[in-house]
Amino acid sequence: MHDDRYSGHSFNNTSPQSIDSTAPATIDRHMVASIDTKSTSDDDQLIHNKMESMHEELNELSAYAYDKIGLHQFSIETLQERLQNISNAIQKMDERWTRNDEATRSFIAAWSRMCRDEVDACFPTSRCQAK
Repeated sequence: MHDDRYSGHSFNNTSPQSIDSTAPATIDRHMVASIDTKSTSDDDQLIHNKMESMHEELNELSAYAYDKIGLHQFSIETLQERLQNISNAIQKMDERWTRNDEATRSFIAAWSRMCRDEVDACFPTSRCQAK
């Protein structure tokens, strides 16, 4: 049985004809702009505008970065000052505690001597036996 629907088709390696018969039937041809072509004035203006826009954006980013750096630098200086104040306070407290410790030890030693002297006064023999 022969079907006329398939009679125009070829199963060999020849390219099929284009629908409009004026261009090849390939879909693999792409239109690519050559780098050798000259740019138009519109392209030049677009590039110029884009460069200006990028320059403005770079300036804004730069200003933002410098502001942030300045803010962090101020914060670091403030923190250093606070740390120095804390260090000074700790040093003063250590000195006070040392003086208080010395006063406490002196008080305990004096109190011990006083108690011992009272005990010796009450019980004079205890001192004699210790010698």
